[in-house]
Amino acid sequence: MSEQTQLGDLEEGERQTWKRTVDFYRERLIADDLLFDQNLIALRGGLAAIACSALGPESIDTELRTVLVDAMPVYRQRWWPEHHTANMVWIQSQFQELKSYEAILAERLAEAYGGEWPPERLRVDVAAYSNWAGAYTTNHPNHVTISSTSYKGLEGLEILFHEVSHASFFEQRILAQLAAAFRRHRADPPGRLFHVIQFVTPAELLRSLLSVEERDSFHSVADRVAERSRWSDQYRIVLEHWKPFLEGRVERTEALDRIAEKLAPRRNAE
Repeated sequence: MSEQTQLGDLEEGERQTWKRTVDFYRERLIADDLLFDQNLIALRGGLAAIACSALGPESIDTELRTVLVDAMPVYRQRWWPEHHTANMVWIQSQFQELKSYEAILAERLAEAYGGEWPPERLRVDVAAYSNWAGAYTTNHPNHVTISSTSYKGLEGLEILFHEVSHASFFEQRILAQLAAAFRRHRADPPGRLFHVIQFVTPAELLRSLLSVEERDSFHSVADRVAERSRWSDQYRIVLEHWKPFLEGRVERTEALDRIAEKLAPRRNAE
């Protein structure tokens, strides 16, 4: 049953409660950025803390707390069973993928960025909805959210390690190394170049571990993003020079220097 149909099936009291919740979200929250708005990041952390303990929602803003507490019974009754099932199916499918690839991918991802995995666990939430992209990561603390309806099979594994690439213990390393490479060419790196590298790295590491048959049918999320985005030129250059590094044929510094050499003249011309 579609969610639009389910909305039509709500009883009048449920419909009014849900409308108040949606109106509150539209008027107070939707304009803020999930990735960078510090109030939303703090709210997310507060909700995560509640989910992991026996504490109540007292730490949440009073008005928002009222809206959420009123909406929760409607959500639990009308949507949660279906969403929970989808979330658990996704988690179980990814456990199967991780059994085959987790150890080597984790090791090679850290090597690629020149970083280290922290001793504490990284929180990953799986939900029916995340954001427009189907997944996102916030920092301080590092926290990944992935939609259970957006990425399946190897795509899910790829996007999981892509989001992990945004964790501060990896992202800050690649940002610093990119900045150093472009300084040598008297330029600043393009604003989202690091994101292109974070797409290419897990996609190509995963591709290298697949069988010939799997590789032939694997169309990565990174490939699709490059095809439909303004990053296509950056993607081509990163793939040309970063992939040899991932394959162990050149050093990281040399790969980044080659990328900077190609892109710095464009930045200087802007």
